[in-house]
Amino acid sequence: AEPTDPFGPLAEPTDPIAPAPGPAEVLGYYCKKQHFNDPQVTYCSTCGISMAQQTRTLVPGPRPPLGVLVLDDGTMFPLLRDHVLGRIPEADPAVASGGALPIMLLDPLVSRVHARVVLDGWDVCVLDAGSANGTFICGPGETSWTKVPRGAKAALPPGGVLAAGQRQIRYHSYRRI
Repeated sequence: AEPTDPFGPLAEPTDPIAPAPGPAEVLGYYCKKQHFNDPQVTYCSTCGISMAQQTRTLVPGPRPPLGVLVLDDGTMFPLLRDHVLGRIPEADPAVASGGALPIMLLDPLVSRVHARVVLDGWDVCVLDAGSANGTFICGPGETSWTKVPRGAKAALPPGGVLAAGQRQIRYHSYRRI
């Protein structure tokens, strides 16, 4: 008799891993050297040349990275697409489908899926995912924290800080506005 595997046959994957989505299309301007930019910038975010002489005709193009999220331990996450924060961010369907990247925060005050960092056009927003202890933001130069209402979205300005549990994450922008 042929030996049998006590764990059963290996299952064939039913869903191949989806490729990471490409950059989102947003409206912006090209500088003289053909670098795509946010319509609010004064200088090209890539080469630094003044955007004052441009025709200012909005055109669709691929959104470049908007900056990085820097955790309080120095870990950096480029803002190429949405991120999910939590103790088990892989539990979020957006992470499972490849539409968002996970940021694991090992803190007992952080929910399994605590918050989402959502790229909305040229803006970075924080969405509280129904966390038990709340999600907070503090803008640059501010001294007080603002609670993001459960299930609501709030803008995270460049230099702003997001707090989940005892962890803090700062948004550093690549844009020169």
